Amino acid sequence: MQKKVPLFHPFLFACYPIFYFYDQNKYEVWFQNVITPLAFSLLVAIILFLFFFLLVKEKHKAGLCAVFCLILFFSYTSFIQQLSRSSAGLWILNADPNLYVSYLILIFTVLILIKKSQSDFSKLSSILNFFSLILLSFPIYSLINFELTISKVSGNLRIKKEQIILPELKNKKKPDIYYIILDSYPREDIVKDFYGFNNSDFIQFLKGEGFYIGNKSRSNYPATGTSLSSSLNMGFVTTHNAKMESHKSDSWPLFEDIENNRVTELLKSQGYKYIHFTSDISVTDFNKNADSVMTSPFWFPAFTVGFANSTILKKLNLNIFNSVKIRQKTILYAFDKLKEIPDDRAPTFTFAHLMIPHWPLVFDRNGNTPKGSEGQGLDGYIEFLRFANKKAESLIQDLIAQSEIEPIIILQGDHGSEHLGLCIEPDELLLKEKLAILNAYLVPEEIKEGLYESISPVNTFRVIFNRYFGANLKLLE
Repeated sequence: MQKKVPLFHPFLFACYPIFYFYDQNKYEVWFQNVITPLAFSLLVAIILFLFFFLLVKEKHKAGLCAVFCLILFFSYTSFIQQLSRSSAGLWILNADPNLYVSYLILIFTVLILIKKSQSDFSKLSSILNFFSLILLSFPIYSLINFELTISKVSGNLRIKKEQIILPELKNKKKPDIYYIILDSYPREDIVKDFYGFNNSDFIQFLKGEGFYIGNKSRSNYPATGTSLSSSLNMGFVTTHNAKMESHKSDSWPLFEDIENNRVTELLKSQGYKYIHFTSDISVTDFNKNADSVMTSPFWFPAFTVGFANSTILKKLNLNIFNSVKIRQKTILYAFDKLKEIPDDRAPTFTFAHLMIPHWPLVFDRNGNTPKGSEGQGLDGYIEFLRFANKKAESLIQDLIAQSEIEPIIILQGDHGSEHLGLCIEPDELLLKEKLAILNAYLVPEEIKEGLYESISPVNTFRVIFNRYFGANLKLLE
């Protein structure tokens, strides 16, 4: 009696692209963002298998047809790229730009050949089962090794957390606290001297509303991960040795430090409710410690969007996988929902990391989508900056008007902009552009007295906790 060969290779092949893509992006993606595309991929494999089983009536033949379709589905972008490199391929693309007809012909041809074959393909299925196991083992091994590496180096890029206990806040009201990060928002002098735009109207608006402006403020770090980890934990990233410089995994603990930050921990100990706004980058797209996570209904994780756009789904031009549309919706949702926070009767600490005016430049000054390459240049950046100003002004006025107790609002860039070049091996001029940030504070007078022109984000909450909550924290230099 012939031994029955199990069939599982279509489902392992369906999992492989997800794990491979995750492995390539593991340094900046939470595993939870992998679950949805993984489930979708398995569902597609199941549907394809059942569809072809109805047509060919044999499981191994159906499995082969399903795998062939999965290969076409996941390799769509690669096929386009390969075809564009040869004259014959360009001829095919000219005749069938989206490859829809070519795909249908290939699928129909393979289906007919497999269906008419006298073989039951059980031996081939056995080989593919083994091959799919080996193939899947590579990214899984890499991911396991990554987790082990993290456990070894996790102490090399951490914030040293000092013991801090805030005294009970007595005889003082608890104002709502808003920590709003405008990603890549530069200091006023940088906007004028580097980009030729006078941003004084916005700065004067802030001053008119009672904000203190750090005219000489600089970020402590030129990148989002290190900057936010530092400001939210009120400390400097520890120096890690040269051997660890080559490990991208060395930066992963920063994600965890941002999620489990001291500022949130201390404010929650004072009875504050923590509200976290989802961004569209992994470092701040979620926080398990939040009492409420505000997420746009149009939001998809960057991992899901990137993966979907590597498949044939890209050609369907679905808004749910359009990174520009997602960013637009995420930004507008945040500005709208932030205005509703004062309705919450509990004292709240709200953290909102808004990807504005960070590239890509998704709005002009009037809230329209920029057109062409010009919209992504310096002029487009100024347009996006002006849109950011307009939205921030409206938000600030609403928060002040709707709050029973005047709120604490920190409007801050995590780092400056990067139009002079990438900040990899920066010279003095590039570093100045990358570190000089907007740093504005609407705070009670006792806090304002502790602010100073060159205050950096690492001391933001040290001053607030000292002056309002009765802490005794040393300011860091």
